[in-house]
Amino acid sequence: LTRDDLLTGNVRTAALGGTVALAKLPAVGEPPPAVQARPLLAVFGRHDVSAGTLAGTIQVGGTIGIPTAVAAITAYNITIPASIEGRKPATLTDLEIHGIWDGASGQLDVLGHESATASLHLSVHGRPDQLATLEAGLEAARLDIAPFTAFAPGPLVAAKGMLTASLKLHGLDPDRGVTSGKLLLEN
Repeated sequence: LTRDDLLTGNVRTAALGGTVALAKLPAVGEPPPAVQARPLLAVFGRHDVSAGTLAGTIQVGGTIGIPTAVAAITAYNITIPASIEGRKPATLTDLEIHGIWDGASGQLDVLGHESATASLHLSVHGRPDQLATLEAGLEAARLDIAPFTAFAPGPLVAAKGMLTASLKLHGLDPDRGVTSGKLLLEN
């Protein structure tokens, strides 16, 4: 945002540009450094995370009126203490979040693993101003949802159970949207 943008009233067309990082920006071509998840997630009120690291960047561009962004965030070994005494703590081995916003539509891809056999893949794309165009898919295999709740808002932080799912959503419209597949949440 320049002085000329303000004086001419062109604030909405002022260029945006920059990178937000979870830690000090790395040298060009280097991966972003990791930060401890516990103190970072505590800022958002999540005090039950006992271990793990986060890394990532969000690149911002476009204009103030039509911003764009590209995000790449990873989490490793996010651990939540066991809710039942004697059980192992729930651990999210790895989680990759990739998102793109081009100013009108977006894409989100989330891939996470708890083990070689327990995984999650969520993908969403479309335009939020045209809900009928949104498409999403969810694949989950014997996934303990407890470690994922470290990133959940409000009452969802208490969610527990093993999730197995294969769902497809075509359009987020109550009259014309189509959801197909199966979802099983076991205790």
